[in-house]
Formats: sequence, C-alpha cells, structure tokens
Amino acid sequence: MTQLTSTEAPALRVVIDIGDVPKLAHIAGLLIALEGLCDFAAVVVAGPPLANHEMEGMRVVQPAGRSTELRIPSQRPEHPVDFRALRVRFASPLETVLTAVAGDLKPVAYAVAAMGIVKQGLNLVMDWQRHRADLEARRTGVHPESDEAHNFADAALATLLNAHHDGERLRASDKEAAHVALRILATRRIVAAETDLPRQR
Repeated sequence: MTQLTSTEAPALRVVIDIGDVPKLAHIAGLLIALEGLCDFAAVVVAGPPLANHEMEGMRVVQPAGRSTELRIPSQRPEHPVDFRALRVRFASPLETVLTAVAGDLKPVAYAVAAMGIVKQGLNLVMDWQRHRADLEARRTGVHPESDEAHNFADAALATLLNAHHDGERLRASDKEAAHVALRILATRRIVAAETDLPRQR
C-alpha cells in the first residue's frame, strides 16, 4: 500500500450537477474530462513525461446522444504528480474529492501547484457558466463541439497557460487534451470546486 502522509496536497472537492438519472456514460465522460484536466495540471507543473505515448481516440458520450472525442494516451504516462479520488458519490450531484500526490522524489509543492491549476480551471468553467446564466443562455445547453464551447476553452486554456506556464514545453497533444476536457466539463453545471486543509493522520 502506498504511503501518502508526507506528500499529500490539500483535497479538492468537486461537485457537478448531472441532472436526474443520468446515463452512466455521461458520468464516465465527466470523470474522464476531470482526469484530463488533472493530467494537464501535472504536465504544466513538471513538464511532459519523458516517454512519448501514442494517442488513441476515445468517444465520450454527451447528453442528447451527441459525443465528442477525447484523445488519451494508449498507455498512461507517469506524471510527477498523481491525482487520486478520496471519495466519489455518483448520485446527482456528482461529487468527488481529489488529492494530488507528488512522486517519490518530488516536493509536495508540485502536488499543491497542480491542485491549484485544476481548481483554477474549474473556477474558469464556473465563471463562464454563471455568465451564460446571466445572459439566460444556459437554458439552451451547450454541446462540447459548439463554437461557444470552443471559444470558452480557447480563452480558459490561454488563461491557465499565461498564469502558470509559457506553453513552450507543452506538447500540442497536452493542450488539445486540456481543451477537450474543458469543453466537456462546461456541458454540466459545476456547483463547487473547493479546497480544504490536508487530512491529518
């Protein structure tokens, strides 16, 4: 069993409104998108993994039978920061509590910084969703392939890169995966993205 005590970052509680009796594929798509944002945060903090992994397509089903493609590595690369689920509740609203664990020799600051990037990305989604609600556009819903979702993801990704990294070290595939993750997360209302103090053991 892995010992997390000395390298554990604060937990991040993420709550997403998934509607009444959602399809399991919709829940899986949101969790995969959240994982994509976490992977992006790990790459921003410490650079891409040394090994180049082939990308394979994975369809993520969205409401109303629409789907979008999220490209994921065929083999999970080793990141210096590993995100783990402390708790997941599948009832609506979907709730997950994440923690980030730094690799064996990496300082805990890597994990804390990566968690901060994930929280900032989720806050960008929530701000955009509130803006849409103010314009009464939210009632029409959004599809991850719409121009509106693409424009939002472009702006959010630029904000994350400007705030945390110049973007030159990142591969195009890392940026594209984060772009798709942001578009998918924008399809459901994010109710909360809250950090707390590290758990005491």
